[in-house]
Amino acid sequence: MVIDSGADYLQIERKVEKETKIGESRGIIVEDYRILNIATHNINGIKGNAIKVEILLEWARQEKIDIIGINETNTTERQNKFSMNRQVDYVGIWADAEENKKKGSGVGLIMNKKWEKHLSQVK
Repeated sequence: MVIDSGADYLQIERKVEKETKIGESRGIIVEDYRILNIATHNINGIKGNAIKVEILLEWARQEKIDIIGINETNTTERQNKFSMNRQVDYVGIWADAEENKKKGSGVGLIMNKKWEKHLSQVK
């Protein structure tokens, strides 16, 4: 598959006004949609240990990961939404762990917010 690297629709410019320590900063951010980085991770339980998600997302920011598939969360959708509520760059979609199973169930999909607008519907 060949992608035209000059295609305008794969790069979007947006104006940004952001408060910084020095003062106001204005500029243009170019979002590049030509590359999508995807990772998976067996998190082996995050119930009562939200720091695992924070560490994973810090790694994802450094490595410029756009989408992360997570399995074996052992949590409910509500618990995961609570642990993600402070995230600025990422949004999560979650499926509950099975009630009668103590370990090994529950999945999540975490994506960079720049890709969220391409998500149409989740059931």
